[in-house]
Amino acid sequence: MERIYYIGHALPDNNIHLASTLNIAVNNNEIGFLKSLNELEKMKIFTLIPMASFPKDRRILIKKGKLEFKEGFESTIIPFINIPIIKQISVIISLLILLIKNILFDKKNGFKEFKLININVHMFFSIPVYITAKIHKCKTICFLMDNVVEKRTSSFIKRQMYKIDGFLAKKIFTTYNGVITYSYKSATEYAPKVPCLEIYHIIKDELLPEEPINKEIGKNINISFTGSLTNFNGIKYIIDAFNFLPYNYILNICGGGELADYIIEKSREDKRIIYYGVVPNSKAITLQAKSDILLLIRAMDNEDEKYLAKYAVSGKLPEYLATGVPVVTNDVPAIPEGFRPYLVIIDSYDSQVIAEKIRELVEDEEIYKSYISVALKGRDYIIKNCNWRAQSSKIKEFINNI
Repeated sequence: MERIYYIGHALPDNNIHLASTLNIAVNNNEIGFLKSLNELEKMKIFTLIPMASFPKDRRILIKKGKLEFKEGFESTIIPFINIPIIKQISVIISLLILLIKNILFDKKNGFKEFKLININVHMFFSIPVYITAKIHKCKTICFLMDNVVEKRTSSFIKRQMYKIDGFLAKKIFTTYNGVITYSYKSATEYAPKVPCLEIYHIIKDELLPEEPINKEIGKNINISFTGSLTNFNGIKYIIDAFNFLPYNYILNICGGGELADYIIEKSREDKRIIYYGVVPNSKAITLQAKSDILLLIRAMDNEDEKYLAKYAVSGKLPEYLATGVPVVTNDVPAIPEGFRPYLVIIDSYDSQVIAEKIRELVEDEEIYKSYISVALKGRDYIIKNCNWRAQSSKIKEFINNI
């Protein structure tokens, strides 16, 4: 018999309060991925609760425990000491002990083969997975949701730490027996000989607008952005684009992040800019569906942002496309090929270029209708492909063949 172990950050909906740094969209994707694996009926899950280190998060000792998912499976909490540096070491030791103890137990109960799947190339996951695989001759699979190498602009000491982590990540990534990823480019560039399966970000059924809203150009043109308010997401370029647009063009923004105060200031200066703050997913989806155009701009002002533009596939793209509203985005390598026919792609993130394309779309009713027609085809593509029912058969086949 074969046993699958999954190591990640997944939390049940009723335990989300335990995490101080949880990305809800990522958590939803993990749960969907686990639902696919759970159909194999031979899975154990181990969860590292995502949280900031002490003193940002006041909790110091995270104890082992159980998490119950409404989807019908449970997870074991990985215990650790939540103090910088000690945290990473304690996670590695705790996870290594958990994996080895569980494998020894399962071997006594008739399991002979093991496959270890962990999210991303984090050393606190990858090292214990690598050691366990060597000891017990397990197959290993990386579910690559982010980038192989994490690049961040920060203090000198942290930059050196990221360099060391990146060096180790590139080395250990090549040791996996398989990779499941949102970015085929990222996986194959760092490990060209490792079998790879590219999948799409998933849109939960309850977050799909029931029907596309019939679009007719009105007096005001509603443009929307929802997501993280960071420079990489082109917020400043989007706002600056409104300097080149008439008074009846309205910009709706939802989300939080480092540029939230900047958005608030700009909304006071220009009444066309409406900032809703952080809102529930359902409200953001409704706002998107009622918009005339949706914007997803990727800035590439430094090496970190260029790296992200090359490898980081946006989970916002399928969410936008699912609305049936035209999506304007600049051309970056990370856009999945399957999405490209349904997007309005511009060759620059320059503010004037953004404004010109917006006006081109909406100032001629026939042209706008043609873009709506393409957007509705994009919605159909997303509904058909960006769900776990469509993805699960590919995932199970890939894992079974490793």
